[in-house]
Amino acid sequence: MPDLKLNPQTWDLDLSNSAINLTDDASGETATQAVGVRLKLILGEWFLDTRIGMDYFGTAFVKNPNLAAIEAMIQAAILDTPGIARIVSYSQVFDRAGRQLTVTCTLLDDEGNTLNLQMTAP
Repeated sequence: MPDLKLNPQTWDLDLSNSAINLTDDASGETATQAVGVRLKLILGEWFLDTRIGMDYFGTAFVKNPNLAAIEAMIQAAILDTPGIARIVSYSQVFDRAGRQLTVTCTLLDDEGNTLNLQMTAP
């Protein structure tokens, strides 16, 4: 089911062409965006349900982070996203000084599309 399209660089509503745009299900754009939104949402950030989101500040941005636990948390969130069938490739770069985690992955959606996603969190 299409969703409101977000600009993949800013994650703000895409209002190009002076119109509200929708994602394209057939190309996998909807599933790719859903993964990005899921990984961008920080635990406790959404006021309607503070139990959802990624626990970056409790897992990743601590004194001695467990990189394997961070990878497992992110991969579980990706695979739990509706429309995602499997992870083809995954890599993460953790910048402790900058407090940033960059995730690059290739995914396969339920329709057989290969999806590429690179994002920095939070």
